[in-house]
Amino acid sequence: MKTENQRRTDRVMIRMPVRISAVDVSGEKFSEQGHTLTINRHGATIALNRKLNAGLHVTIRPITSKKESSALVIGQLGGQSNIHVYGIALLEPNANLWGIQFPPLPESEEGLARLLLQCGACKAREVVYLDELETDVFEGNHSLPRSCSQCATWTLWSQTPNELPVVDSGVQAASVPGTLVALVDRANKRKHVRVHVKMKACIRHPGFEEEIVEVKDLSRGGLSFVSSKAYIEGSRIEVAVPYSKGKANIFVAARINRAQQVSGKDVMKYGAQYIRFR
Repeated sequence: MKTENQRRTDRVMIRMPVRISAVDVSGEKFSEQGHTLTINRHGATIALNRKLNAGLHVTIRPITSKKESSALVIGQLGGQSNIHVYGIALLEPNANLWGIQFPPLPESEEGLARLLLQCGACKAREVVYLDELETDVFEGNHSLPRSCSQCATWTLWSQTPNELPVVDSGVQAASVPGTLVALVDRANKRKHVRVHVKMKACIRHPGFEEEIVEVKDLSRGGLSFVSSKAYIEGSRIEVAVPYSKGKANIFVAARINRAQQVSGKDVMKYGAQYIRFR
């Protein structure tokens, strides 16, 4: 198994219904429905009612798909009452079990923000790294025109819901103005340019409750945000930016590298730098 520092794709927070089938240590066959908490190309965290043993080989199938994959239960990560949470590793990661296109993680360095977007017509889903121009367009419209390989045309893409329905129903794609297509299609090669934005982020830090904060600016190397909490310089956080409640948000690792009192206010302005995984 790869460690967190060797993670090769983004981890997406999404609730996807799945069915787990296997033969347990007593020789009993079972098939149990549960759901994912997070997914990446190579595995997932899942929640279900049944107890599983570490090292158990299972078959996992998303209820929204006809695909399935063999997987290995790595171990229990937590749980409460009758709900148990497990980490699993897919043994067939190239099968694209989740129906989501994950770009190679090093490409994230070329992005200002990252989202799980879905095509408004065919519901194809991709993890997308937005550049400065695309971030501006998405921030203003909550959607982005993109070329869809399945539709073979430009369509409007929006953020994927956090909880996927058991059955997806396609809808007709909205028309995309040609001027907007041309705007977004232009190459944008700026690197680590700081862009002023008005968007929300979600911050996770050990010892603090999850917090929704206001982002002041973004660059490809990090972000700055305002908070009333006392984060310590050098401490590690997880951040999802942009963040939308009820959507499939992507959390990435970052480190607080600057803390400054905001003049006349009981809040701090923090700078955070993304931690790059190799």
